[in-house]
Amino acid sequence: MNYKRINTMIYLGLMLIILVIFNGCIYRGTPEITLLIENQSGEILTIYDEYSLIGNVNSNETIQYLSSLATGKWLINAKNAQGEIVFSKKFAFEELQKIDDRTYKAIIPPFPNNSINSENTTSN
Repeated sequence: MNYKRINTMIYLGLMLIILVIFNGCIYRGTPEITLLIENQSGEILTIYDEYSLIGNVNSNETIQYLSSLATGKWLINAKNAQGEIVFSKKFAFEELQKIDDRTYKAIIPPFPNNSINSENTTSN
């Protein structure tokens, strides 16, 4: 009976070791990418991903952060200075512009009201 208990403990210990090794391989096997977010909106924006704050980015500038390639889709939200969500889009991998093997870019396009305002101010 004592041998049965020892064999069971050895078996459970080996299973635990295998699970730890397997989990480590999966974690290391998921590559990270650098995601660049280019702000073409004409406004200073605060950028968020699906879970957290990325940072502030001026108009016509780019902000970057690391993300897992396994995500597959990236929700990008942007708030203006008043805290209003002015842009929200879930980018599929195919929609990102490839810069190199580990760097991709998402673009926040110009806002229509900003292009109208800039046309009105230049024509006066």
